[in-house]
Amino acid sequence: MVAQLEIRKTFQFGRFAGLLASLVALFAISPFFNDHAEGASVASMLFSAVMVASIYAVSGERSWLWIGIILVIPSLVLEYLARLNPIPVFVMGNLALTGIFIVFVATIIMIEILRDEYVSTDTIFGGICIYLLIGFLWVMGYAFIEYLHPGAFLLHGETLRSYHPQMQIRFPELMYFSFVTMTTLGYGDMVPVAPAARTLASAEAVTGQLYVAIFVARLVGLHLAHTPLRRSND
Repeated sequence: MVAQLEIRKTFQFGRFAGLLASLVALFAISPFFNDHAEGASVASMLFSAVMVASIYAVSGERSWLWIGIILVIPSLVLEYLARLNPIPVFVMGNLALTGIFIVFVATIIMIEILRDEYVSTDTIFGGICIYLLIGFLWVMGYAFIEYLHPGAFLLHGETLRSYHPQMQIRFPELMYFSFVTMTTLGYGDMVPVAPAARTLASAEAVTGQLYVAIFVARLVGLHLAHTPLRRSND
């Protein structure tokens, strides 16, 4: 009976499945729709879906839910205003608030994972969500630097704006660079040249490797801690 209950807990889908699905959709779909105005709207809707799913993911406690709502509403408003009138205060404010929101969501999910007593499907989903959120957090940081210092990143030796002069921030390229850096893959086609961009890229590479090591260690620790219990109940 106890073993059956543990199996149900292991394969129980919780609040992180929707967030993971929206993050994967944003990661996989948005680069194909961001080269024109209509496509940018699609990418914006996908990111809005991520924010809504993030609110649900942190709704385990009422205080977390309200903090998430307080952070996400001005971020969405600034994003809308930045699209209508891309002045620095709107663009930089949106990037900063979005980054703070991502940090908040990732922290709450980490707290939830550390509270888990069993390795469940939701534990794994939550861990993957944090990993993807780290990548998107660095995208916001890279976008902030690129906006302040155009030419902070080079793609095939050319600035990002030289490919699409009408777009101030090239999120698809920055997202590509972020996840390539976090996985320490490093193709070399896109490189940071500004000192701030280099520092941020180095920090992301270290953070990505440390997170994977810590998360896997946590999963293994939970599994080993409950293996004797399962055997004794069989």
